Amino acid sequence: GVGAAGLCAESNPAGFLESKSTTCTRFFKNLASSCTLDSALNAASYYNFTVLKVPRGMTDPQNMEFQVPVILTSQANAPLLAGNTCQNVVSQVTYEIETNGTFGIQKVSVSLGQTNLTVEPGASLQQHFILHFRAFQQSTAASITSPRSGNPGYIVGKPLLALTGDVSYSMTLLRSQGNGSCSVNRHEVQFGVNAISGCKLRLKKADCSYLQQEIYQTLHGRP
Repeated sequence: GVGAAGLCAESNPAGFLESKSTTCTRFFKNLASSCTLDSALNAASYYNFTVLKVPRGMTDPQNMEFQVPVILTSQANAPLLAGNTCQNVVSQVTYEIETNGTFGIQKVSVSLGQTNLTVEPGASLQQHFILHFRAFQQSTAASITSPRSGNPGYIVGKPLLALTGDVSYSMTLLRSQGNGSCSVNRHEVQFGVNAISGCKLRLKKADCSYLQQEIYQTLHGRP
């Protein structure tokens, strides 16, 4: 975090759901020594820890079920003093934190930017810190946006929504073609609107397990 006169301060806790971006400066009396000893320059300091999902209501905070590891999403090398150059020092840290309501923090990832510093009197480093919170997405399918059917509750005539695993979709009924056989196009069930449908299902096999699965999927519909 940022301290007095724009200097980097270690005791500046991140606030929950408070996305922010800060920039601060570090000065080094002896960069040759600090290069490999100062944890603020070491990439591992920014991901080698875990975060608690929720701050309260846990009987055992040490339980791994309540801890979320920080996932490194970029390349990160350890600091290295090579001649008069301190290599691989951290210059930017970007945290992406995904939350899920009362279930708390679900995922934490970090990407790092690194640079090289010349060892010289009065050497300094400017560091950028970015903290971004966003809603947790369980899967790509779940992240696909679709029209709401009311918020809150349902609106009469809007699609009745269903959920299978992580996939949300509109509930449908079978629809018949002109010859009475089942159509691939299904009837969308609407809230508050009664509907009756029926059709003749033509099966390709007589195997019992196949019939069971085919009939179930036909009645249920495929999201």
